[in-house]
Amino acid sequence: MSQIENLDKASKVERAFVYVVYGDDIYYKEAAYSILTLRLSTPEIPILVLVERTGDFENIQGVTPILMSEKTRQDWLQGTSYHFELKLRGVKHILENYAKKLIFIDSDTIIERNLVHLFDDIDKAQFLMHKKEGRLGEKKFYRHYKKAIGKQFEVSKEGLIKVTKASPMYNSGVIGVSEESVDLIEKALLLMRQINRLTHWHTAEQLAVGIVLDLNGTIKNVGNANIYHYWHKKPKKYIREKLNAFFLEYTPHNALHLPESVKKIRKHRPFVRWLSDKLGRTMPVTES
Repeated sequence: MSQIENLDKASKVERAFVYVVYGDDIYYKEAAYSILTLRLSTPEIPILVLVERTGDFENIQGVTPILMSEKTRQDWLQGTSYHFELKLRGVKHILENYAKKLIFIDSDTIIERNLVHLFDDIDKAQFLMHKKEGRLGEKKFYRHYKKAIGKQFEVSKEGLIKVTKASPMYNSGVIGVSEESVDLIEKALLLMRQINRLTHWHTAEQLAVGIVLDLNGTIKNVGNANIYHYWHKKPKKYIREKLNAFFLEYTPHNALHLPESVKKIRKHRPFVRWLSDKLGRTMPVTES
């Protein structure tokens, strides 16, 4: 169990990386591998993992698991099946109880360099996200969110947010915020729920976060230069295959002490695999 779970607000850590992990085993493997790459690249910052199964992350140096109980999960979901609510609820929970500044990282990531400097870019009006993907008026987004565009949504007693074609879409594989932004995360949650009712697409969470943070300060894109985020279907399938094999051979505990083992997983598919995926059929491997 978490060594800091019972700390009061005054004892919050200054900076922390945060993961929110739940669901099938593969998400635990993704998170464990991402954490390994983060520990090897940025060992000086603590990692907090809000998780349903704390045992998977116990006794890993620099990592503190914090239980997300079934009751907490159900309370946060409020009767819905939109599980991305857990992500934003988790960020808010950590800011309220454990960390003054945090950088949330999605589990399907590989950390490529030291990230400690990114905390200097976070304050009450400066935020981090993985990548700006465009604006809602673009065809790839408009068709999914046309029912929300032009509407105003209540996010507090004092204010409304209008979603327009100019509203930004950010990838939320990284979210960097401070404790001064708790109210903004709450507004994003309220906006997310309302937008989610108007679309069948799954990205209402990242749309809401991006809109709210953009309206209240400056967002810095930090993902591509620092973190490989493999959310696309075929790269994800390839890396998951490698993760399943990796964790048959290693545990997170021993892999952390064998950094060369962590480097065994290549983030990009070999050419033959890439071509096979593109053509939709297995290509023969020829001897050189």
